Amino acid sequence: GDDMWANSSKEGGSAAAASSPPPGPSSSEDLPAHASSARSALRRCEEALVRIEEAHESKGGKKEGMGRRLPPGDYRGGLRSVEGSAREAARGMESGRDDALRRFWDEWSPSSSSGGGRNDRRSTRGIDELSSHPSSDCPIDVVRIAPRVGDGSHCDDDTDDVPVAGQIAGPAAEGEDDDDVPALTPLQFKRRYVHRNIPCVVRGLERSDFAGAHRRWRRKRPRSPVDDGGTDADDGGAVNEAWFRRRVGDDATVPVRVSPLAPPRGTARNGRSDGGGLDDDGRAAECETSEMPLSEWMRRLRADPDPAMYLKDWHLMKFLEGDRGAKLQSPKSDAAQSCCQSTSPEDLYSVPSVFGPDLLNGYLLRFTEGDYRFVYWGPESSRTDLHSDVLHSFSWSHNVCGEKVWTFYPPPRPPRSTDGRPGSTAEDGAASASPPSFVVTQRAGETIFVPSGWRHEVVNTAPETLSINHNWATAASVDRVLDCLLTEAGAVERELEQWGMEGDDDGMGPMENMLRGCAGLDLSSFFFMVLTALADLRERAATMTAAGGEMCEEREEDGARSIADVDSAIDRDEIWECFFGQARLENMVRLLIGEESGEMTGMGSRFPSLGAVRLERRLEAVLMSADLAHQAIGLAKVLSGVSI
Repeated sequence: GDDMWANSSKEGGSAAAASSPPPGPSSSEDLPAHASSARSALRRCEEALVRIEEAHESKGGKKEGMGRRLPPGDYRGGLRSVEGSAREAARGMESGRDDALRRFWDEWSPSSSSGGGRNDRRSTRGIDELSSHPSSDCPIDVVRIAPRVGDGSHCDDDTDDVPVAGQIAGPAAEGEDDDDVPALTPLQFKRRYVHRNIPCVVRGLERSDFAGAHRRWRRKRPRSPVDDGGTDADDGGAVNEAWFRRRVGDDATVPVRVSPLAPPRGTARNGRSDGGGLDDDGRAAECETSEMPLSEWMRRLRADPDPAMYLKDWHLMKFLEGDRGAKLQSPKSDAAQSCCQSTSPEDLYSVPSVFGPDLLNGYLLRFTEGDYRFVYWGPESSRTDLHSDVLHSFSWSHNVCGEKVWTFYPPPRPPRSTDGRPGSTAEDGAASASPPSFVVTQRAGETIFVPSGWRHEVVNTAPETLSINHNWATAASVDRVLDCLLTEAGAVERELEQWGMEGDDDGMGPMENMLRGCAGLDLSSFFFMVLTALADLRERAATMTAAGGEMCEEREEDGARSIADVDSAIDRDEIWECFFGQARLENMVRLLIGEESGEMTGMGSRFPSLGAVRLERRLEAVLMSADLAHQAIGLAKVLSGVSI
């Protein structure tokens, strides 16, 4: 979404250390927070491996690989077919993303269309008819999410149906029915947009995943005699300050960013930044943060809204999950009870299934005290200047109140080569010289998916705008996160060399500390993030396939079940996603521990070898134990299938 920074200083954790007592501190209480977090993650992987083996061993049966028990008959064949499709998709991720971006460029760019960016090859309902997009230059899709089917019918919904710029069913005007907008299942959405790294607008989530936030955060007004029944009505773009006063507290401290380059008050409302977020010397301008009470922020919004001031990167969910938020959740009066009932974070919103599973926040929330979950609240003309998101992460932004105008700058057009390898031609070089930009207006109730590496700037164009924003990563984007971390790690190493610490083993601890401070994540944390997610997926897959196998055995024993009964009880879309994620994370683990190169794992030629990263030495420094570091590498080999 908007520019989002996690509070890297919050990384830590208080869970117990891993099982075998290592040399060094005698208890987890003596460990630095990051060491305790890493040991907890290692223990989690060990425990998951035990449960995986138990699931595979249940009721005996044939074995294959890591003790996998094979269900009998047709179900086994169907399962292998789903797994094969998922693993093939995992191997083709990098080329699939490049193909999708090339198609995006081919179908929409100023050089390939007339009318300053309008492409006449679009779908029958032209871009100019789309009321939610103010410009004829907007090429991204508008979709809604249908219920999960689960019958496997979308497992092979492949790249032939990747979004093409302008293939948009025109969304209805605000307040009208949007049934004309195409409905995709969660797996279809992921394969068409998330896996292909293409942006889109999602409608309808305000009635499901974000219904609680819309119900509590949008201000109500007494109904007039002409209103249809009920006791109150939604006041559209106004924030319900009463909820925040009661649930968060007037004296709660909030982070208000003060931008030195914000436009003067009263300037035109648009989504383009003249300065591009640069100061007079051409450097990126830094925002100052002013900590103030929530009551003071709301007073300024009402009395003297200043576009230079923007409440952003607010860890509201962490606050509500904390001790003070829990105490404030218990109101003293019946009236307050009516206003604040069921206001746990889960009741405000749930992360839409299309934006998961989230490896990044999943790891941080389980093993540290950090997260990348934010609330943004700003007046008209407040903005976030040109940037791409932290850690090359995905992001999503859901508008609860108000309106935002986004300006996107697509990545350069990927070069095409005749031998299927990354290359360059004169035509490709010319096409990628100056990426075009396009503008998207996001209204209340709409959600924008922002792909990894797509630069964007955002301006709030309503008197008051309130949004929920997450940075996140999935198995589909772990290579992008690693790419970012390796770039940052190289810069850290060069800086340490200037200080006379030339990257020897004694410097691994400072390297990881600096990397964690600069990027919000270090390579050891990334390794454990991937490894714990892989352990979770393997455990989940083992449980699902074992359940299916048991149903097949029951069918064979009593003849009461048909294979259709088994299929109806097993969510094949979910199994496909599980196998896809497992394949991607297995390949990433093999790459990290130096067993295979990027090309061998399908992660791309930009990762020829990670031997220079010296992962085991980094783990030793963070875990404060050579034995535990060696144990972690061995566990990674087992979970990734390198050793059985």
